[in-house]
Amino acid sequence: MNTGKRAESRCRYLAREVAHQKGWNIQHPSKGGNFLEEQEIEDYFGAIGLNRSKPDFLICNNFSPLIVVEAKKSHNQKLWIA
Repeated sequence: MNTGKRAESRCRYLAREVAHQKGWNIQHPSKGGNFLEEQEIEDYFGAIGLNRSKPDFLICNNFSPLIVVEAKKSHNQKLWIA
């Protein structure tokens, strides 16, 4: 089992959970939410200047990109969501 992938998956879950606790709607913007997942960002916004960088999440507000979130698997890296 690839524990690196599993740890990153858990970190993504934690990022969603913390964002939800902070009052963000973690659904897709087309469903009234604020969250776009890594694979949805380019499809939703096209070329927004990320230059092939694929963050784990993009948090939007009023259909505009607001916060880029990159989840890390390392236990000593802090998770911060505004």
